[in-house]
Amino acid sequence: GLQIIGLTEARYIPFSYVIIVGCVEGSFPQSLPVDSLVDNALRESVGIPGWSDLEALEDTTFHLLTNRVSNVDLSYPRSDGEAPQVRSRWIELLQSQIPIHEAGPNDGEIWLGCSKDPPESYAKPDSAHEGLSDNPEDLLKQTSASKLKSLLWCPYRYLLEMRRIETVELPEDRKPLLVGKILHEVLETFFRDEDVPGISPALELRHCPRPGPDFVDWAVMRLEAITTALIPSELRRSEDFQQMLGKGWLDVAKFWGQLLESGFSINSVETELSIGKAKPADVSISGLDVELRGSIDAVHRSGDFAVLVDYKTSSVPNKRLIAVGLEPQLPLYAEAFSQSKVDRDAVHTTDQKNMAAIYFNLRDGKPTVAAVGEAIKPLLQSSGIIGRNARPDDLEEVVGAVRNQWSARLDSIRASQRFEADPSDCDYCPFDGICRKDDPRYKDAIAAQVKAGKL
Repeated sequence: GLQIIGLTEARYIPFSYVIIVGCVEGSFPQSLPVDSLVDNALRESVGIPGWSDLEALEDTTFHLLTNRVSNVDLSYPRSDGEAPQVRSRWIELLQSQIPIHEAGPNDGEIWLGCSKDPPESYAKPDSAHEGLSDNPEDLLKQTSASKLKSLLWCPYRYLLEMRRIETVELPEDRKPLLVGKILHEVLETFFRDEDVPGISPALELRHCPRPGPDFVDWAVMRLEAITTALIPSELRRSEDFQQMLGKGWLDVAKFWGQLLESGFSINSVETELSIGKAKPADVSISGLDVELRGSIDAVHRSGDFAVLVDYKTSSVPNKRLIAVGLEPQLPLYAEAFSQSKVDRDAVHTTDQKNMAAIYFNLRDGKPTVAAVGEAIKPLLQSSGIIGRNARPDDLEEVVGAVRNQWSARLDSIRASQRFEADPSDCDYCPFDGICRKDDPRYKDAIAAQVKAGKL
């Protein structure tokens, strides 16, 4: 037969099949109360049930229910009116331990199904949801620029990403991703000495002019021809590509022309840190050897000098955040280049004084200097890439700031054996529904980590 009852009543009944509806944070589990007069510590000191008691009751209900049932269907609404909903942390918990399949989505609600055999397969809660890790250093021995940024900004989010805990699914506009991918492919194709379908023989790489106005004109025509060849028909009239065909590629060509006139090569793109012939680059942070993974859009060389460039199709990182070590992408790449394990055939410099790190925004055609080494600065000023009165941050100091932020995070994680949430700069986070940043039991630990992490 069919029974419709609450979770508390259902937990002691050995049903063969259970359907749970409304599996969103705030309902399943219920929201923890906010009492501005009697905080959690005071409640517990006088014997009034606090957060721990309420959470224990919810957890007991959930685990008793799921341990007694072989098949469970869970559903959660995408929104409540106009307010988007976050699916329950217990869906995340089940998903991290047993297979969950989509049982039948519709416009307003998502259905998920799971079965278990034996029940003990997920009787133990996943420690990732409390910020715990049996061996934190196992999750810290390999990184990339994006992973490191996640660690610096919020270790708890880093843990969930590393454990591959899936977040609430929100509608995604994939057009910007496709545009960015195609524009980067155009830049890569520009330097390849191979035929491009439909391109004029005069625009082949072997006909590249010497530095000067002729080079800029030729480069623009080659970039436009490659772009036209690679753009999908449905995107040819898009604003992004029309902008690149209008002014965007002219700005890129002028930037390359400045580099050429300063003696830099422009034929080195997609320099890998750990793929292909280059050996993995290792960085030692707070006593831990970390292997770096990733690739740089372009490395332009002139003797012992090197300019590292990352091309962006949207906004570039904030310069203040770069200076304090919280935007680690290019500083991390510069650090990798100064490590002894980088293949010398791929990298011709080991001194950060000889390097510059530049972001180039393809939309507005402006290079943004992230940081510059002391030795290369006069050369870039004479070429006009850096203004003579500009005061860019010193690359060695910026790399040092990244290392300091990184070390502080590692030391904090080692001391607590936890990846604590850092609520100092939350904004939107896909893990908000399962985050414990407001849990008073961890208030002091989180506050200490925030202070240590944001130097």
